[in-house]
Amino acid sequence: MSAAQKLALRKELEKFHAVVATWKRDDLVTGRWFGQFIDRTLGGLAATPTPADVRAKYKGSTEPDDLADDIVSETIRRAILATDAYKENLSGTEIRILREKKTGGEQRLTGDMVALVAELLYTAKLDVDLMFEIAAAFEKQLNAGQTELFEEAFGRGLGNFDYDKARQDGNALDQIGAKIYDRAIIQTVGSSLADAQRKGFYCFYAKAIAKSTRDVATKLPKWEAPKAEEATGAMRAGSADEEPPAYY
Repeated sequence: MSAAQKLALRKELEKFHAVVATWKRDDLVTGRWFGQFIDRTLGGLAATPTPADVRAKYKGSTEPDDLADDIVSETIRRAILATDAYKENLSGTEIRILREKKTGGEQRLTGDMVALVAELLYTAKLDVDLMFEIAAAFEKQLNAGQTELFEEAFGRGLGNFDYDKARQDGNALDQIGAKIYDRAIIQTVGSSLADAQRKGFYCFYAKAIAKSTRDVATKLPKWEAPKAEEATGAMRAGSADEEPPAYY
């Protein structure tokens, strides 16, 4: 990655810094961050990719399965680059704050802790984009109002996680957020292999979410271009009358 490319990537990552700096450690440990992230991400979309967009972006493939494989590979490539954009130098205290699983953490995130969690949000945003692209690759209609489908794909993609029970408990988004944070941060931070372990999780998760999305796509209607007068939600989110979220 060239210096210019790294600088551009850092600017993308820094779009997430402001919101991360408003969170407390408890927001991460309890998973509350994830519902906020999903709401703001889907609410801030100006448009979603069309089947033609996906075919134009991944020119070497024409079949849906091949397109899906290309989408996953590109998502993984970008996630790995994100882990290399910064070199976090966390203090012992910061590592201890991030690794603590008990609730009661009212600490705000500062310094390199913000950069590390912003990286996690960036990769999660890549996975949201992946879902839209895979649906389009299969000529299926996925829209930003279908929060439950994103919850399901992220939940079932985790592995060793009882998504159906989480739904019955009524707090699936929180449980998913807590599990993601545990896998990407708590289990890796402070290790000499932390970067490699995070990369491994991001790679696994992108593949798993892609598989979940393919399963979900079978239930979706065939893609149709929305009529201008019917455009709502994501198709209107970028209108002049609506202010987009501060990040993304």
